[in-house]
Amino acid sequence: MNSSVYNDTDADDPPPSIIAPILSLDPITRLMFHVATVSINSSSTSISSQEEATDDPLTEMLDRFSRIQQEECDRIANLCENRQLYTWLVGYGFIFVFLLALFGNVVNLLIYNSDHIKYYIAIRMLCTRLLMNSLTLICMLPQALRIVSAWDSDSHINEIYWVYYPYQIYFVNLFGFCAMWLTVLMTAECYLHVFFPSHSKSLCTKRNLSRSYFIILVVGALLALMYKFNRSVTLSTHCNRVIPTIHASEDFVMICLEKIHTFANLLFAIVVPMGLLLFMAASILWKLVLKRSDFVSHFTAEKRCVTRITLITTGLQLIAELPPIPVFLYATIFGPAVTNEPAICVWNTIAVFLGLCNVSLSFFVYLVFSDKFREMVKTRLCELIPCISSPRSLVHYSNESTDPKLRTNLLAREQVHIKQPETESSVCTETYLLNEKSSTNDDSFL
Repeated sequence: MNSSVYNDTDADDPPPSIIAPILSLDPITRLMFHVATVSINSSSTSISSQEEATDDPLTEMLDRFSRIQQEECDRIANLCENRQLYTWLVGYGFIFVFLLALFGNVVNLLIYNSDHIKYYIAIRMLCTRLLMNSLTLICMLPQALRIVSAWDSDSHINEIYWVYYPYQIYFVNLFGFCAMWLTVLMTAECYLHVFFPSHSKSLCTKRNLSRSYFIILVVGALLALMYKFNRSVTLSTHCNRVIPTIHASEDFVMICLEKIHTFANLLFAIVVPMGLLLFMAASILWKLVLKRSDFVSHFTAEKRCVTRITLITTGLQLIAELPPIPVFLYATIFGPAVTNEPAICVWNTIAVFLGLCNVSLSFFVYLVFSDKFREMVKTRLCELIPCISSPRSLVHYSNESTDPKLRTNLLAREQVHIKQPETESSVCTETYLLNEKSSTNDDSFL
């Protein structure tokens, strides 16, 4: 009953006005009208849903989170070590410099360990310095391979590298500290020979050299300990990248020790050695070049050339080590993240590359500027590898080498056969460093 009443009521009611026109239209027109009606309804629904979404705090929070995540991804992509200049200079550039340094330092060590000159104190310092530079490059090689993507960031090798990372920082800082102070010692020996020639023999002894080695090694090891015990690395994945995060302890005592370490590192690894190098190099330059006193006439041509090469070496050290100082100070004041700023990133990248070049530059500097050094290289290589020498010299070398009584040092023999006039252009190496043992035997091998 109720249903029939309900049906009668529905039948008696007229159809709505919006539906009435549809009844008189053909099926296609009705379909088009229906689609238009649905689109109008859906658009109005979406507008209302957007208004509701705008008012929804959860959606607003999610949008804010997505924006923060995108900003973090952009920040990671713009890190200094992810930029192309850093990859080319500190990555591929380092590998090229490493190969040059490996060849140059090995040849240098072979030359300076020849029987005739290996007992000089300056030679000992130079060999030790070359060894420190070579070890520094070897320790930094895995970092360069990581920068050039030699392995995947999510591989097991990458995990091993970040376990090795604190040790890398420790040894690189230790060897770099020793190499810096060895350069200071070499310049100091030159300074003593120029300004205090009467005291140079008593001061420049093997015992004092051993003591200096011990002090440098102990101080460098203590300064670098902070990198080993207060640095840890965790790996996390963000923006489809494996991101390493380097942590330092937030304990109050460790924070105080970190500040003391930063100040001590700035003082003993940068300010004091660079100040000494500047002072001694300027003093030697003033005494021997600008003042032009009669004291210079007591030097042989080789020793004057040694002074010039020493000044060049000191200048190269200053050029390579001065640019990182502003970056170090800026990062100390404002935090390490400041190195990701575009201008500071470029400055720091170039400074790091200059330091790498300085580690491997000495051999090629002497090879370019010294005729005498080139002759020593040729002679030493012929001594070690007779097959690369000329047939005449090879026969001569073989005849002499068969009889122990006739076996002599090739370097001394070459100096007998090749008598060149002593001029300032016949540049020696920094290894002699104004050695004031002024006997005929000391000067003859030069």
